[in-house]
Amino acid sequence: MHDTIRLIHAHELASAPCHHDAAITRQLAQYPAQASADDFLWRVSTTDIRQDGPLDAWVDIDRILLVTGDTPLCLTHTEQQRDTRLDYGGRLYFAGETPYRATLPEGPTHTFDLMFRRKQGHGCVDLRTREQQLPLRPGDTILHCLRGRFRASFPAHLGGERLLDTGDTLHITLDYVPFFKLGLTPLTPGARLADARLNLYPGDQR
Repeated sequence: MHDTIRLIHAHELASAPCHHDAAITRQLAQYPAQASADDFLWRVSTTDIRQDGPLDAWVDIDRILLVTGDTPLCLTHTEQQRDTRLDYGGRLYFAGETPYRATLPEGPTHTFDLMFRRKQGHGCVDLRTREQQLPLRPGDTILHCLRGRFRASFPAHLGGERLLDTGDTLHITLDYVPFFKLGLTPLTPGARLADARLNLYPGDQR
């Protein structure tokens, strides 16, 4: 593993259809960087869900789906006929091959998605909206600005401040517990940031 800090601007991200063309997804980061859909170990993306439709199936993949839009998302387990409603900030942990159908009771919404290959890694997802000193840890941290603008403050020897506008992503990879905490400051009212942490199990490390 190599220590890196990379700022990815919104215009660098390509979009692609998913959910049987009912949604548009943007991949923020994955490992390995050049992996295909069949062999990545983890992947982080955002999705604009525009109409009702089934979720894409991902065999042997575990997922965390976080609703980041203002309107809710309803997921129906099509085999068990069980509904799960997720409002802003709600999340669902599930196996990627689970048959779900997404419906939009109040119109289009947005999600932040973390996927990792089963038994090869683990991760978590959170929302950040306030000024704070954010602990970092070994592995990968993906900070994605969902709305507004944030300032991320590093020590001077790591380049100092980075500014994240809407759609920008900060990808931090560390192989140690740093001596500092990352300063996060929202610079606009209502600013939102998604925070994903990922670690590979021993044997799957870089």
